[in-house]
Amino acid sequence: MNPKLTPILLDPFPYVGERKLFLYGVIAYLISSILMVLTEKHFIGLISIKDGANSSYILSFYNNGLAIVLLTSFYYAYAHYRNKHVRLIDTLNVVLISRILLYVLAVGFLNIPYLDSILLDVQFAILDNDFMLKTVPSWKLLILSLVG
Repeated sequence: MNPKLTPILLDPFPYVGERKLFLYGVIAYLISSILMVLTEKHFIGLISIKDGANSSYILSFYNNGLAIVLLTSFYYAYAHYRNKHVRLIDTLNVVLISRILLYVLAVGFLNIPYLDSILLDVQFAILDNDFMLKTVPSWKLLILSLVG
């Protein structure tokens, strides 16, 4: 990994401005809400992703937005209790950026083409005592690693 990129990925707040963080968080929110409807999944609660829902765009935006509002208000109230100088935009940015990980995990639950055949190839390789998976093509292992 690029040594200059590592600190930004670990803690983006000192390196990226608050407006850009807000924009990235809102874009991630919009894309994830639309993606949940297109893949027939939906957010239930703060961290749950359910499958097979007859979801609408309004319900998807509502569920995802409600989680953001609840988390932001709870964290802001707690942070304001601890330190009176905390700003609401900072708390909102933290919530928006932290939920990007949940959106990435949601993509992992999508039905990825060829995933069943990749897992079947891995199973056959293990049954044939190929624990190093040398018989499985490297592109299939890459897809499996990215999904995992």
